[in-house]
Amino acid sequence: MLRFSLQGLERNFLSSGTAKLNKEAIIFSGISHSLFPDVAVVNNKIAYYRFHGVPRLYYSPYTNKKLREMADQFLAAKRLKEVYVYFNNTAAPGAIKNATWLKAYIDKVSGMDPV
Repeated sequence: MLRFSLQGLERNFLSSGTAKLNKEAIIFSGISHSLFPDVAVVNNKIAYYRFHGVPRLYYSPYTNKKLREMADQFLAAKRLKEVYVYFNNTAAPGAIKNATWLKAYIDKVSGMDPV
């Protein structure tokens, strides 16, 4: 099955664009970016989230606290079956550490088998 995801970068997109995405079964891709709130937008049974690095775009690593906050938002969304997380803070080595920590945390709290 082919799936589509869209990352909206306009401030009002969350309120104005998600209804159309829901109708077309397009997954909204949430983003961690200094200009937007850190919100796990769930408009489908699949979610997609991009960690770009805050405050320094593409460079900044995330704290375990911030990763836990985002993970807990997704874990609380009963509708979700799958979540795809993309770490785009790869200009420095933070993405590897962040992805490793997040995977371990989700495996631990969800009881899910690691993929």
